[in-house]
Amino acid sequence: MAVTVEQEPASSILTAERPLEIEIDREVILDSEGGFRAVRPMPTGITYVVRGTSLAWERLDLSAMNVADPGPDGARYLDAAGLSQPYRDLAGQWSAAAGTPWLKAVAIAGTMRTGFKYRRQLTFSEREDGVDIVDCFLGERKAGSCVNFATALVLMLRAIGVPARLAIGYLGHDYDQARGEWRLNASEGHAWGEV
Repeated sequence: MAVTVEQEPASSILTAERPLEIEIDREVILDSEGGFRAVRPMPTGITYVVRGTSLAWERLDLSAMNVADPGPDGARYLDAAGLSQPYRDLAGQWSAAAGTPWLKAVAIAGTMRTGFKYRRQLTFSEREDGVDIVDCFLGERKAGSCVNFATALVLMLRAIGVPARLAIGYLGHDYDQARGEWRLNASEGHAWGEV
């Protein structure tokens, strides 16, 4: 897939699910979260190519998912330090009737889907003095971008003991048959929570 940076300089390299090769005129590092970053920010207009494979997903019944042991690296997927106590309590309330971790995730995501408004652009930033982004999103605004929804969902799930992580990638639509490549724009960037 070919990616062109359309907005302000960026350092995140957005990739396929299983990247095999990245062609870019920048030094690239693997960060502590398993993502790729350019050592120097990429200017607007730069294009890079990522070759990789996609995972084949099947629709599974995850209602009986066992998350009692998230594995040796699992502690980081349970860290909810960025969520204040009122919203930890709210996560418990929204998921109280659900019996399994998966159903708790479905309950919280469903409540957010029906009680909050999606905005394509970020409606606020962490640069605002004294404003906690997640508190603002869950409390007074109840509106935000996919980053706001996904961050709040992940922290709420972690607060009730369900391991979760934030994923950032693309929701692309244009497949170039002749070149065998997906064409993606920075505007198709997306964020979601993974359980």
